[in-house]
Amino acid sequence: MRIIRIIVIAGLAILLGGGCASLRGFPERSEQTDAQLAGLEQKYFLPQRDVLAEYAALASPDEKRSYRNEVAYGRMMAIDLQFAVFEQHTYVEGLSTNLALDVLGVAMGTAGATVLSADASRILSALSGGISGAGTAINKNLYYERTMPALMALMEAERETIRADLVYGLQQEAEIYSLGQALMDLEKYYRAGSIPGAIAAVTE
Repeated sequence: MRIIRIIVIAGLAILLGGGCASLRGFPERSEQTDAQLAGLEQKYFLPQRDVLAEYAALASPDEKRSYRNEVAYGRMMAIDLQFAVFEQHTYVEGLSTNLALDVLGVAMGTAGATVLSADASRILSALSGGISGAGTAINKNLYYERTMPALMALMEAERETIRADLVYGLQQEAEIYSLGQALMDLEKYYRAGSIPGAIAAVTE
C-alpha cells in the first residue's frame, strides 16, 4: 500500500504544481498585469469615474474627441489584458491537467503490473482505469472535443475585426462617433473574447 501512496502523491504534485515555464506556455510579463488593470480601473471605469458624464460636460469638439479616444484606448487596453490572462489560464488548465492525468495513469498501470501484492495490483489497475476515464471526460466536457484551440482562434479573429472598426471610429469627429458609440463597440470587443461570444459567432 505504501507504493500506492507514493504514486498518488507524485501524480497530485504534477497535477497541482504545473510550475515549469513550458507548462505555462507564455513568458513572464515585464509589468504586473494586476497593477496595470488596477490603474486602468481607477482612470476609466465606474465607480471611480463616470466617463459619460465627464464627456457630456465638455464643450469643445476637440476636447470631446480627445477625451473619447483616451477613454476608449484605455478600456481597450484593459480588455486586452483581461483576455491575455483568460487565454493563458485556459491553456495552462488544459495542458497541465491532461499531462498530469496521463502521467499518473501510466505510472499506476506500470506499477500494477510489477508489484508483488495481488490486492495492490488490482487497486493500482483500477485507479489507472479511473484516471484514464477522468482524462477522457475532461477532454470531452471541458475542451469540447479539442475544439478549444479553434474557438480561441475565432475569438482572436472576431476581436481583430471589431478592433479595426473601433480604431476607424476613433479617427472620426466626436459628432460622428460619440463616446457612447465607442463604449458599445468596446462591449462587443469584450464579448468577442469570450467562449459564449465565439460560439455565437460560429452559429452565425
